[in-house]
Amino acid sequence: MFGHTRRGEIINVIMLVTAVFAAIMVLVVMLFKTQYERADLYLENTIERAYSKVLIAAQEGASAIEHAMEDAGVIGFGYYTVNGEPRYLWGDSLHNELPFSFFENTNVPYFKESNVIGYDAELGIVECIRYFSPGATKEDFDTIPFDVLAGDQTNYVIYMSLMGSEYIANVRNLGVWAAIAMTIVAILYVVFLFILLQNIKFRDRLREQESLVALGQAARTLTHEIKNPLSAITLQAALLKRIAPDEIQEDLQVITNESERLSRLSSKIADFLRNPVGEKELINLESFVMSIIAITNKGIPFIVDSSASPESLIMFDPDRLRSVIENVIINAIQANDGSIEGMEVELSYSKREKSYALAIRDRGCGISPENMKRVFNPFFTTKVHGSRIGLSIARQFLKASGGSLSLEPRKDGGTEVILYFKKNV
Repeated sequence: MFGHTRRGEIINVIMLVTAVFAAIMVLVVMLFKTQYERADLYLENTIERAYSKVLIAAQEGASAIEHAMEDAGVIGFGYYTVNGEPRYLWGDSLHNELPFSFFENTNVPYFKESNVIGYDAELGIVECIRYFSPGATKEDFDTIPFDVLAGDQTNYVIYMSLMGSEYIANVRNLGVWAAIAMTIVAILYVVFLFILLQNIKFRDRLREQESLVALGQAARTLTHEIKNPLSAITLQAALLKRIAPDEIQEDLQVITNESERLSRLSSKIADFLRNPVGEKELINLESFVMSIIAITNKGIPFIVDSSASPESLIMFDPDRLRSVIENVIINAIQANDGSIEGMEVELSYSKREKSYALAIRDRGCGISPENMKRVFNPFFTTKVHGSRIGLSIARQFLKASGGSLSLEPRKDGGTEVILYFKKNV
């Protein structure tokens, strides 16, 4: 589980990256909106020039109209009544009756004031209309409402269709490039955010590794320094056993046994740190936990959830597994002031983690938010005596065998330690 400080750092990173890429996305949208408007302005300018040429030519006669249409790229031109009936028509692609339903449903909204009917993407044709009233100017056509222009004062509706394949291609290409650009920005956002979050994760791992390296060096040094006096103690005890009376032989044997046990323990700690995986064996986790609870404290409730299969088989080094579970249970009892009241151990199966989850819960003082980030530091402890070295080693053993360890605060006080063990398949 992330500590509160680390969680705040991650939230800040996510918010910052999101804000930056949101701004980039807005800029991309504005850029393509500008390009769309530019394409629309170009089309409008083309339409205005075509209207001007053809309308001027209309004053000179039919032959002049056809020449102007060819020069302006106009396909069809004509005058219709306000009811949509044709009066004078030139060219091709003309309507026998104007489709008035298109007027208010144009697919080129930018040209609503210019009354563009729309365009046919397959034929590459743009269709336009203008309302011709006696004495009306272009500004009138752009500002007077449609229902007024189409009233009794309007003599004709001027229709024109012209080639718009270039405009249609530009709009289509802009749509494709806009989609590509926004997709690239979205992908970069995900990749960049992933890299930053991974960097935070790797930085924390590096800190943990540095702590473990320091712990390993300290353990090797202590092992070496402890073994020397232990050897001397064992040797002196052996000499004393030769000359000491029978009544203290038993006491001398205790000294010898405890010295040898301390020597083995020192070697085991060094070995644990040097080789966290150990010698894996197939272990029934449920039975193993029950045996440890029986040794540590028989009164701790042990719950086996129905999601956990009866076998609950895992591959783990037995010595390291015992060290992990014993350490967490003992820590929980100590946090509970030596009492098991409110404590429980539950074994279940986590589908999300695809692992067996062993939860050890206590009703102790819990872990403060400021200490949550440092709780796995091997040299950090809130105890007057002892250290958190055992919890750090426990997580190291779990990681080495594909598992993990997390801490959660319990509702109404206490801590829940969850050990995840990779399921044997």
